[in-house]
Parts: sequence; C-alpha cells; structure tokens
Amino acid sequence: MHTSRLANSSVLLSLFLILLPILSTIGTQMVNFYGNNVVLLMLILLLALVPILVAFDKISGKTLQLAILVTAIALLFHTSLISMHVWGADIHHEYYFSSLVQNSSFWDSSIADEYNAMLSVSILPPIISAVCGISLTWVFKIVYPLIFSFVPLVLYQTFRRQISDKIAFSAVYFFMSVFTFFTEMNSIARQQLAEVFFVLIVLMAINKSIDYRKKTALVVIFGVSLALSHYALTYIFIWSLIIALTLSFFLRKKAFNRFLEEKSFIKEKSHDSV
Repeated sequence: MHTSRLANSSVLLSLFLILLPILSTIGTQMVNFYGNNVVLLMLILLLALVPILVAFDKISGKTLQLAILVTAIALLFHTSLISMHVWGADIHHEYYFSSLVQNSSFWDSSIADEYNAMLSVSILPPIISAVCGISLTWVFKIVYPLIFSFVPLVLYQTFRRQISDKIAFSAVYFFMSVFTFFTEMNSIARQQLAEVFFVLIVLMAINKSIDYRKKTALVVIFGVSLALSHYALTYIFIWSLIIALTLSFFLRKKAFNRFLEEKSFIKEKSHDSV
C-alpha cells in the first residue's frame, strides 16, 4: 500500500511538472491574442513552488532532472513565445542572415559580417526549417529555446559529480532564475547553441566514466562546434582553458616539489638512524 502511494505521488508530481511548459505556452497565447497574463502569473507562482518541493524532498532522484528541464522550457517559452515575430536585438540580424541562406539556398561566405560567419545562425536554422517544415521565425522562437533548455540539465549533471543532488539542483535553479537566462538569451540564438557545447565540454572534463579516446573526440567535436557557434564565448573558453592549464601546471609542480622534499626528508631520517 505504501509503495502504491509513493508511485501515485511520483506520477502526480511528474504530471505537475509536465504541466508547466504547457501552461507557459497557453499563457503566452493568452497574452498574444487576449492581452491577459493571468496564466503566466500563475506559472511564475508554480515555478517558485518547485524548489520548495525539492527542499522538502517531495521531488528527488531522477525527477529532479525532469524538474530542471521543464522549468527551463517553461521559463524560456514564457518570453520567447510572446509575439508572433522574433523580438530582441541580435536575433533580428541572425534572422536576416538565415533568411539570406534560405532564400538563395546558398551560404555566401564572402559577406564580411560576424553573424554570417556563425554557422549556428546562418546555415543551421534554414536546415531545421526545411527538415521540420516550419518557418524560420518558429525555429528561433521554439527550437532554439528547446535546445538551450538542456544547458541547465547538463550543468546539473556536472555539479552533482562534485556536490550533493539537492545543492546541485539549487545551483542550477538559481542559474535559471537569473533574468538574463529567460530574456536576453532568447534574443541571442547563436549564444544559446554555443552554451550547450560549452557546458558539454565542461561535463566531459570532469566525467571519468567515459573512455579517454572517446572523451577527446567529443571535446574536439564540441570545441569546433563552439567556435562555429559564437565567437565571444569561444574567446572566453580559450582564455579560461589557458588559465586553468597554467594553474594546474603550477599546482602540480608545487605538489611534486613537496613530494620530493618529503622523500628527501625520509631518506635523511633513515640515514641518521643508521
């Protein structure tokens, strides 16, 4: 009986979590067509309830991953689906170059513009549009936020290898709660994609369960994809890598010197005793 209740409770919680992105979609359409944001306000209250449920262990285990994913989708959709057009600053430039490729069925690499150089917004959106049969507008408003919603999930998988699941969830939820996550990021499609590759590289760096060769291959693939997605984040990654390797070198050197000193001390002590 107790097991049955737990199973029913888990199902109800899962249904509650799955309801969040649906409410987000309904709420944005209420705003678009009726100018009513009541559903979105209810959504914000329900999203605020999620970490409370986690704190009291009502949501735990694998359900935490579902909670992170649906929360990310709900937060991103509750802004990206406002209006029937793309909105923001950078995204209009990204949309323009995607449209050029789609209309001409050709990517003109001779156009000297940083947006055109990023394949994440010049070539990929037209491909997704053709494969899925949807307009570029909805590629940027639906598909890219969906892809970006996996960033918090990957971060959670990264954090939980270092700290407890509950603290990892709290860290990721704080990350999603930052205003930039669900507003500005929706208007920078190329960075949305780039951050996915960035966090995957970080995950690979600390994941010890994957074979070294496979890990190296994946890091190379993600690194190249990052460079083709967003230039600024690539610069940040390169400098972060240089700093990390430099610190690692000096720390290892210090540890090695300490090891040599200890060895020398042991030898001297054994020699004196003789």
